[in-house]
Amino acid sequence: MSSAAFEDVYAAPLTATSLALGPGLTVLLGTPDDGTATCVELLAGSTRPRRGRVHVQGRDPHADSDLRKGICAVLADEPELPLPPSTLLTNAVGAPRAAEICARLGLASVRWTSLRARRAMALEVALARPGLCLAAVFEPLALMHALDRGRNIDALQQLAQSTTVVCATASIEDARALGGDVVLLDRGRFVRRPGVPLTQSLAPRADGTFVVRAEGIEQLCQALVGNPVVQSVRLDGSELPNQAFVGGPEPDAVSRAILEASQSSGAKLLSVMLSGPTLDESRGATAALWRAAYERAYYAARPAPVPAPSAAGAAPAPPAPAAPAPSVASVAPAGASDGDPT
Repeated sequence: MSSAAFEDVYAAPLTATSLALGPGLTVLLGTPDDGTATCVELLAGSTRPRRGRVHVQGRDPHADSDLRKGICAVLADEPELPLPPSTLLTNAVGAPRAAEICARLGLASVRWTSLRARRAMALEVALARPGLCLAAVFEPLALMHALDRGRNIDALQQLAQSTTVVCATASIEDARALGGDVVLLDRGRFVRRPGVPLTQSLAPRADGTFVVRAEGIEQLCQALVGNPVVQSVRLDGSELPNQAFVGGPEPDAVSRAILEASQSSGAKLLSVMLSGPTLDESRGATAALWRAAYERAYYAARPAPVPAPSAAGAAPAPPAPAAPAPSVASVAPAGASDGDPT
């Protein structure tokens, strides 16, 4: 069974980081300053921790060259290509598949030096290679067209059915689109596994707010008022007259409500964009949750105080012990005897 793990890892900026990863898709949500890029490098075996242990299938990816053949990684900074892209793709996935990838991505026969191009090609290789034990991908959906974005989401989710797939991203929207198990990485530590819906779990009491632009925005807002999945509808008071903000706890349900309202009201949608909580808001929510958990545990561990008895309700003092009864004895009066007449 495919697996990977961090065990008390120190590798800047990671500090005493531990996390177990099983088969399926895991999204590490955070910035490179939080350690997402370092996590991908450690799993790929391109670097090793200063302290602690990283293992894939129970083996060290940095020390085991045979293991690294079964790991496909897309790093934050992919190295320069040693050969033209078409040649590398042919060696990796075969000529027919390489020709299809080159045609779709517009890869020339010359060597590309663009970082975006190198990362795009590395992702294609990662998705095309069979028999992987791990895929670790940094920002798999960044700077992609809508069609390629949807294709990569489907490919990563399909790959995750049989192996461990780790995606690192700083985009909450990308994390929501990828699905899987989301782990929040904050300043070098794995701090939280938000639940579903992701937008509300990252920042409790926050909802998923859509920025909606449409012709006939007033009619659209009126059609949304009273919908049970929509919690807030607000027209933009700025210089954009065709814009409104629509919020609710379930982004998917809210987006469907917006589409249905546009059809029933006759409003023409121009754009719909989800604006969820930022990473800073998520970090603030994490700090608040930690503080609340600490205070709850602290007060639960304190011994209950013993109340002092009040004067009015004091229990009566116990009675003093009774004096012992004298022993019974036949004592003759002084000066008397059996033969003494009285």
